[in-house]
Amino acid sequence: MYFDFRDKPERLCVKEMVHGYNISCCLFVAVELELADLLAEGPLSLLDLAQLSGTDPDALKRILRLLMSAGIFAVDEQDKYALTPRAEYLRRDDPESIASEVELFAGAETYLAWSELLHSARTGQTGFGQFFGNPSSSTWPITPIPPSASISAGTRSRSAPVSRPRKRLISRTIGTSSMSAVATAS
Repeated sequence: MYFDFRDKPERLCVKEMVHGYNISCCLFVAVELELADLLAEGPLSLLDLAQLSGTDPDALKRILRLLMSAGIFAVDEQDKYALTPRAEYLRRDDPESIASEVELFAGAETYLAWSELLHSARTGQTGFGQFFGNPSSSTWPITPIPPSASISAGTRSRSAPVSRPRKRLISRTIGTSSMSAVATAS
């Protein structure tokens, strides 16, 4: 679907597919911590970025290293972290932002539901329902979202320090597949 494995050895293609999970988890963390937004005004040292994002510098460095291997973020000669063209898409104010898509498809609820794929293959039940305790249902009850909620890019206002908004889990069935979403109330 999104993978381009042309001109790569077959074994390497499969290995990259396996490691896609690690990268998408780190992308989710980067979006949740709004790292691209923090770097929008220019490069920052690891300590400054860790302080602004409320993270442990060593843990953040490992996450950034993995994302740098995928072309997301860069480090300059002064050991400061910066945006790359790919990282721009993680900014919430970018008109082509995919931050909401990362939150939807790389968030914990989605991964937990996908962890039940073997169960789904054997039983025909949804992974979402199995993991979250409603295995006989093809859908999860949809939580009403208040009118002030937004799951589209660029609609949340921010000011530091970050106070994380409450999130509500919603789910929809599309064909025979169940999909979950996290909506963030503004």
